[in-house]
Amino acid sequence: MMHSRLNILFIESQPEDAAWVQQTLDEQFPRGYVLDRVKSLAEAKSALAEQKFDVILTELAIVDAQGLETFLKLQELSEKLPIVILTHHDDEELAMTCVRQGAQDYLIKSKTDAHALGRALRYSVERQNVNEKLKILTLEDELTGLYNQRGFYALAHEYAALARRSNQSLLMLFIDLDGLKAINDAHGHTEGSRCIVAASAVLERTFRDTDLIARFGGDEFAVLLLETADQTMELVMERLQANLTRHNTQMRRGYDLAMSVGFSRFDPKDPRPVEELLREADQNMYTEKRKRKAARVD
Repeated sequence: MMHSRLNILFIESQPEDAAWVQQTLDEQFPRGYVLDRVKSLAEAKSALAEQKFDVILTELAIVDAQGLETFLKLQELSEKLPIVILTHHDDEELAMTCVRQGAQDYLIKSKTDAHALGRALRYSVERQNVNEKLKILTLEDELTGLYNQRGFYALAHEYAALARRSNQSLLMLFIDLDGLKAINDAHGHTEGSRCIVAASAVLERTFRDTDLIARFGGDEFAVLLLETADQTMELVMERLQANLTRHNTQMRRGYDLAMSVGFSRFDPKDPRPVEELLREADQNMYTEKRKRKAARVD
């Protein structure tokens, strides 16, 4: 559970923006909060050395850093604290880069209201708490370094609970690595293991650090992610296919890496158990696989 009082390190050099944030926090955290505002990375470093914080809220344009540099340097200083970016930079590429590098959220000042800011701060802290809990469990697939089934289920239930509370939708993907048996038969099981590791690397390049990716054993994988404007099923599939094509072009191992994908959606207004979402995505994956096989025969 989140602390009743949220301790926030706030990095902002513009007094008008700082005043708006403070007014917003007064509205969104009626139980109280502690806000320590600084104007530079140097001041942030000192504050982090002296106090404990739950979350960092930062502008990217500050006194001693600009853009992505601000986030990366702050990430080095803050170790594993969640970082929420609140900035004037309306730059989709920069936003995607920051999130892929580990930012919990990227908010544009001109497009963010009080509710969105409050929700982003709460969500980032709760997600960080979930991740910390998982460190004490054995949740990693030995071959790929991804989560295993146990890790996936443990975290997926937490993700669904957070999504329900914050009224956000999730996408569940079930993925089958096509042709693994044929690769094992033709090239041996060692090459089959390399194929599984390569598939996991493609998935890690496709999805964000904050998305949940797991190997379910054999040739099956599952992914759970927050559905946003830049994380629709169509865009995710485009990125996955582009990364598969890039891998196959570069590696040239005598076979192409291919995947069949099925998905389901978590609606916070009509929530379903993680297990049901996974079953639906699995069924949709096999339906897609059968359609592709039929198309090849025709």
